[in-house]
Amino acid sequence: MRFRYQCEGRLAGSIPGERSTDTTKTHPTIKIHNYVGPGKVRISLVTKEAPYRPHPHDLVGKDCKEGYYEAELSPERSIHSFQNLGIQCVRKRDLDKAVSRRIETANNPFNVPAEELKGDYDLNAVRLCFQVWIRDAGSSRLVLLPLVVSQPIYDNRAPNTAELKICRVNRNSGSCLGGDEIFLLCDKVQKEDIEVRFFKDSWEARGSFSQADVHRQVAIVFKTPPYMDQALREPVTVQMQLRRPSDKEVSGPMEFRYLPRRSSLPPPPLKARIKKIMQTDEEIGKVAAAVPVIISRALELFLESLLKNACHVTQSRNAKTMTTSHLKQCIELEQQFDFLKDLVASVPDMQGEAEDNHMEGEKLCRRGRKPGSGRKNGGTAVKGRDAKQSGTDSEQEVCWQRDLAVLSSGGGGRGQT
Repeated sequence: MRFRYQCEGRLAGSIPGERSTDTTKTHPTIKIHNYVGPGKVRISLVTKEAPYRPHPHDLVGKDCKEGYYEAELSPERSIHSFQNLGIQCVRKRDLDKAVSRRIETANNPFNVPAEELKGDYDLNAVRLCFQVWIRDAGSSRLVLLPLVVSQPIYDNRAPNTAELKICRVNRNSGSCLGGDEIFLLCDKVQKEDIEVRFFKDSWEARGSFSQADVHRQVAIVFKTPPYMDQALREPVTVQMQLRRPSDKEVSGPMEFRYLPRRSSLPPPPLKARIKKIMQTDEEIGKVAAAVPVIISRALELFLESLLKNACHVTQSRNAKTMTTSHLKQCIELEQQFDFLKDLVASVPDMQGEAEDNHMEGEKLCRRGRKPGSGRKNGGTAVKGRDAKQSGTDSEQEVCWQRDLAVLSSGGGGRGQT
């Protein structure tokens, strides 16, 4: 439960019973054996550790005064339950004052000497001390029964005494070889007093981390320990929990699965794996089905662009045949074909290609004119030859345009050689 300061201006809550749960509420309860009749009970707070000294915190609620509870017991019952009892804590600066008040009000059930009341107190943990008086049948006097103390009650705001709880982990499975990194979120813990425990039947191990891996008391980064059997053939489920070594307190367990190492698992068939991937997501299947079409179309467009540029280079050189030198020049000029430069550099020119180009250049030089120009003494024969040359060039251009048209049309050029 939570201990509250008086300045918080709200009720201190109700102390739950030892077996209280979220669904079933219980309260501190006592049973007087072999007696039914009138009596009196006093409940006060004492320290967690023996010798039990009166604690400076106050017990508050109905029938409480001076920091303790006192009431008459019902004579018809032997079991008595106490509801609406809360714990109100004092500040450290008021500690001596609170201890002095215990002495003044005789709230010292174990009669600890005053000089021993000085010293340190654990302000995050208390016990309930039950003092019960019953009426003696012969003398009618009240007789004090042996004192009884409860289990420790902790302030859930204090990391060193709070209830341990795992809020979330980033993964709940890992290799049987250990070494997997886990991020664990939790309620406040003390970095020097916490561990992560893995266990199954008689086996247990601890997660590996240092105090530097505990972040702001609410997160732990650790590595899983190896499982006892590292030759697993199938996954094994173990339990994982937080544990506080100082008081052996543990959190609720969480499942963790150790998986076989990859080498011990037979690889799934390739076809089955692909089929599983295709069935996992409808969009993946659609993309996979479209990939061959996309690649085919991209290749077609690339070849079309390459041949178009090569044709333009061939035309600019007045050549009748496209050769490797034309392709090389095209690749040198166009940035989009840079990735082909290293490839074509090792490709030799076609045999006779260089000689034909050289002879054609010499003929043009001897004529004393540029390619396509007429003679000085132009006659019918010259005109006829020029007309023939012009016709040949026109036919060549028409052929190039026809070839490019075939490449540009979707299905006409596909599948032809």
